[in-house]
Amino acid sequence: IHHPLLRPLEPEIPGRLRVKALPAGGVAVTQGAPCDGLYVILRGRMIATASGQIVASLQAGDLFNGDALTMDAPASAVTVQATGEEVALLQIDREALGFISASQPSVVESLVEHLLALQPSYGRHGIIRTV
Repeated sequence: IHHPLLRPLEPEIPGRLRVKALPAGGVAVTQGAPCDGLYVILRGRMIATASGQIVASLQAGDLFNGDALTMDAPASAVTVQATGEEVALLQIDREALGFISASQPSVVESLVEHLLALQPSYGRHGIIRTV
């Protein structure tokens, strides 16, 4: 896994994660829909909108639906959609998050610390920009 926060995962964990391909214009999450886990953009570009307004442009390495890590978010805060090309996403659903938390709590702690440190920059939208 080519994300600095996820590199320390034990070898058996990536098998619990799903890679998802989205065509151009495809929607990964919809504002108000149940929050189904954390996503990492592996390839491509996306936009995040809230109430019809663009709140972020995202690219490979960025994460979204970050609220899945810090709280039991009932719904996604944004709609995240692929732009002009196919996008590859890594989905870390709640079951995988639970397994990672039980087997490698330091990885989840690092993700949460990263989220909390960046919270002012992503606000209430659950978007984590990698720098």
